[in-house]
Amino acid sequence: MSVMKLAALFLFAALGFAKDPVTHEAIWLMKRVGAPAVCPDGKWVVFSLVEPAYEEKDQVSDLWIVPADGSAKPRRLTATKGAEGGLAWSPDSTRLAFTARREGDEAAQVYALDVRGGEAQRVTGLSTGAQSPKWSPDGKWLMFSSVVYPGAMDDEANRKAAAERKARKYNARVYEGFPIRRWDSWLDDRRTHLFVQAAEPGAKARDLLAGTKLAAEPGFGGGSGN
Repeated sequence: MSVMKLAALFLFAALGFAKDPVTHEAIWLMKRVGAPAVCPDGKWVVFSLVEPAYEEKDQVSDLWIVPADGSAKPRRLTATKGAEGGLAWSPDSTRLAFTARREGDEAAQVYALDVRGGEAQRVTGLSTGAQSPKWSPDGKWLMFSSVVYPGAMDDEANRKAAAERKARKYNARVYEGFPIRRWDSWLDDRRTHLFVQAAEPGAKARDLLAGTKLAAEPGFGGGSGN
C-alpha cells in the first residue's frame, strides 16, 4: 500500500471519529501559519498567520512573535489587511525587515519594525517596488532587489519607462533568446537589480547594477557591511 493511500485511510478514519462533522467552512476558514523566522540570538520567532475569508477583501494576514522557548503566548506585531513577506531579522535581534504593499504604495516596499514596540515604518519608496531585504552585518544598511527597466539609471527613469509602455498601442513582444516564459507569464526585458539603502525612512536607495546588464540576488559578505 502506498504512503498516500495509507495517509488517506488514517485521515478518513480520524474524520469518522470526529465529534463534529467536517464542513467546507471549517476547512476553508482554518487559520494558516507561515514559515518561522528565528532571530539571530535564538530567543524569538516571528511567523505570519493568515485568517482566510470567503471574500478576499475580508482576509487578514499579520505577523506574530513568540518566545522560542514557549514561555509566553504569541503577540501580534502587525494589524493590516495586506500580507507581509521576506522576513529578515537585524543582527542585534531588535528589528525586523519585511515587504508589504500597504495603503498608498505603488508596489510592495520594505518596512522595518522594532519588535520591542512601535509601528512599522516604510523604508523604501521605489516605483518598481522592493523584495528580499537583507541587513548588513552592522545593521546600518539594507540590501534588497527590484525589477527595473533596461537602461534606467534611477527611479525617475523607471517611472518614465513604465508610463511609456503603458501608453503603447500594441502588445507585441520580441525575444532574442530563452527563456521567454515563466509558467503562465511572459517574461519581458526587465532585470532584477540590487539596491542598497541606509536602514531608515527617506534614505536614498542606490542601484548597484545601474548601467550594466547584470542581474543578481542580494547578499552581504564579510563582517564589514560590504
